[in-house]
Amino acid sequence: MKYITGTVTDKEYGEPLVGANVTIRGTNYGTSTDRQGHYQLDISKLENGSYKIGANYIGYHDHYTNIDLPLNETNEINFELKESALTMDQIVVTGTRSERLLKHAPVTTQVIKKETITESGAADLSELLTQVTGASVTSNAFGTGISTVDLQGFGSEHVMILVDGVKMIGRIEGRLDIGQIPVSQIERIEIVKGATSTLYGSEAMGGVINIITQAPAEDWHFSSGLQVGEYGRLNSDVAASGQYAGWQPVLNLSYHKFDGFDLDKSTDMEDGTHFDKYQGQLKVQRAFNENMILRLQTLYFEEEQSIISSSIFKDIILNDNNANRVEFDFRYPVGHIKTGVEYSAYNHRFDRYVLSSGFLKKGSNTEESLLKGDLLFDNTYGDHKLNGGYAFESEKIISDRVTGGERSTTLHNVFLQDEIHLSQLFTTVLGARLDAHSIYGEELTPKASLMISPLYNMRVRMSYGRGFRAPSFKELYIDFNNLSVNYYAEGNENLKPETSDAYNLGLEYWTENDYHTRINFYYNEIKNLIEYEYKGIKNGFAYFQTANFLSAKTWGAEWDMEYYPYSWLELATGYNYMGSKNETTGDPLPLKPEHTVNFRMVLKFPNKINLTINSQYYGRKFYVEDETIAGQPKEWIAAYGVVNANLNFPIVTHFDGHLGVKNINDYVDRTWGPMPGREFYGGIKFSM
Repeated sequence: MKYITGTVTDKEYGEPLVGANVTIRGTNYGTSTDRQGHYQLDISKLENGSYKIGANYIGYHDHYTNIDLPLNETNEINFELKESALTMDQIVVTGTRSERLLKHAPVTTQVIKKETITESGAADLSELLTQVTGASVTSNAFGTGISTVDLQGFGSEHVMILVDGVKMIGRIEGRLDIGQIPVSQIERIEIVKGATSTLYGSEAMGGVINIITQAPAEDWHFSSGLQVGEYGRLNSDVAASGQYAGWQPVLNLSYHKFDGFDLDKSTDMEDGTHFDKYQGQLKVQRAFNENMILRLQTLYFEEEQSIISSSIFKDIILNDNNANRVEFDFRYPVGHIKTGVEYSAYNHRFDRYVLSSGFLKKGSNTEESLLKGDLLFDNTYGDHKLNGGYAFESEKIISDRVTGGERSTTLHNVFLQDEIHLSQLFTTVLGARLDAHSIYGEELTPKASLMISPLYNMRVRMSYGRGFRAPSFKELYIDFNNLSVNYYAEGNENLKPETSDAYNLGLEYWTENDYHTRINFYYNEIKNLIEYEYKGIKNGFAYFQTANFLSAKTWGAEWDMEYYPYSWLELATGYNYMGSKNETTGDPLPLKPEHTVNFRMVLKFPNKINLTINSQYYGRKFYVEDETIAGQPKEWIAAYGVVNANLNFPIVTHFDGHLGVKNINDYVDRTWGPMPGREFYGGIKFSM
């Protein structure tokens, strides 16, 4: 018997790489490393000759060396692999709802990796997404304290946000606050742009952002962090993960505080919203055997916002959100089945107080709940990878702003997708979804995509997808009088879902070690957009009713580039051009920048000291208020740019620190932000 033995380790730290693959190129000979990073490969029946033997591991550069047979009975070859800054070997799940390497994903997927998250100094998801090409983040829009994200011109109401695949609920006027998700628990972020309703249903017209949180660990780990900044900013978190009696728990807790700001001392009004945010997440996993895993997850969020909105009133907003999921994962030789039940509850309360007396002038309360059960599968049969499933959803709202005070809906849906590996050159994906809703009836959403691999390091991807967004409870049933400005708003039970047809064409290229670029062209047609339509005067009030009366188009191109010329330097940049047109008025869509640019540079100094500089440029945006008078000159929001810097450094064993500056160029905008200008911050992190 003849063997090749050895170890596969991390080149920088010398740690064993468990599960690394060791193969002889051009043959079927291969093995993997054990928990000590050791491997043993039987080559007794391998014919004499010259070969290349190599090791590869996800997140590391491949390394090959030459061997000539015959060899001695036992031969030792050790591999030291260097970690790769590129993410092409990252496993992703969002684009096709099944695991695969990023470079083999037939649907274009962007990934923000853990290292980038740590280096950025960002406190929450909204700050991270400013670095994504094609994403437009609006923070504290018009003093609301809410941060939202657009993708390829689709508003936040058309972008689905998932946490470990669980849908987040709790939209306010259609907007979901992405500022409620702290970065301390995020392992990576996967972003798929364009219509993904075939896989994820309503709200995924514009794309999906899936936040993947820290996975359970075999050994116990603890960490905590504290960050303080100007305007009373405080971000704190604590996390623990490990294993006990076969169970693997992960716990994350965080608290965020901000005291707001006032850019004009001559008025009583404030510009920045005060907030206190509490967040907790518990994930527990148990593997009963190698084929069956039980997962439990609960996510809780609570916040209080307050702002002096005028010389007379103070507004207070209370939000709390709880999401829970129980899931079984059964694996078998050609695939696996996953079934689960989840329940989410969201409460929103708005109160307006008179400053002088404390009198409650107006209050409203909204409670939403979602109960969902699903059965999902994926199987591999030859060149076909099938995945599909069935889901049932029951949603309910209780609010003093909807007709009757309480409404509920039910939804049944099935989807099926077939990924076909036609050849080494072509891979295609065909899929369809059928939704049956208790209000708007049935909706069919097909998709088709094709990936061409002309080179091992080049991909051409093209896709078509139909998207839709179901009318929200408030769009269907709102019944609200605003006495202060004399208008009455009413829902419409005859609304149709909004629909879109999305086309994407992209080219991706990368080198083995240091360069990655991608360009993507997109075109979207959107129909039956739901807006408030003026219907005249009713009982002395201006009367508005929701209606499907708008159509729009968006089109554009995105370009991304990552370059790692030296071990101490990382460069990344991106540019997005987006055109848009409201088919009813002929105007561009409001609040959508035509040009955006982002840039990131990381300088790595000895002793693990890293300096990150990132910047964003937003071109001018079109803006027209609802009350705009016909013939009034069009109004544009001026272009602006922001530069940020963050320095990470070790302090002593188990302790790291960071210092940073947001908005170094001190851009201030009271009208359209509001943005308060330059902000300094610093923090410390403990981990073991």
